[in-house]
Amino acid sequence: LTTGDRALRFIAAGYQIQRPGRFAVLSRLPVAEAIPIAATRRGSSSRIVIQTKDGPLSIRAIALPRDPNLPRDQTAGELAAVIEAVDGASPGPDVLVGDFNTPGGSHSLRIFGSGYVDAFARAGTGWGGTYPADFPFLRIDLTLVRAPWKPIRAEVVDFDGRRHRAQVVDLLRQDMK
Repeated sequence: LTTGDRALRFIAAGYQIQRPGRFAVLSRLPVAEAIPIAATRRGSSSRIVIQTKDGPLSIRAIALPRDPNLPRDQTAGELAAVIEAVDGASPGPDVLVGDFNTPGGSHSLRIFGSGYVDAFARAGTGWGGTYPADFPFLRIDLTLVRAPWKPIRAEVVDFDGRRHRAQVVDLLRQDMK
């Protein structure tokens, strides 16, 4: 996705591509920051800030391990503690996105912050499965959004050769009045 002919097609279409840690950021808007902030055996995370016409959009990308024998709350809690120690707790990002290896609505997702809505549940259509890519019956890759941002469209797309399907989410910044 971030190298070769596919990357050249995205670049030709006006996207910039960055790789903060194990994540890929493809954006037509300026990326002010894209850095890894945590990488442990219990997961990884990166901080991404995109400059929009309405102000910065702060994103925290998260990947939790896929081992179904690990307790989700404990795993999420351990990664959240590392993130907080490195990146701070407040005010927190506008968007949490990534491979959580747990379905939307799971209690363990709240460990990363409150006030988030599931973008696909709010603005998507269809099943929204992301894994495995060839028969995506699990929705374990999520985009969680909180005010002042609102998801207005969400879809899942297949990038050839990937194990997971990708999420595409359009956001609108709402007035805070």
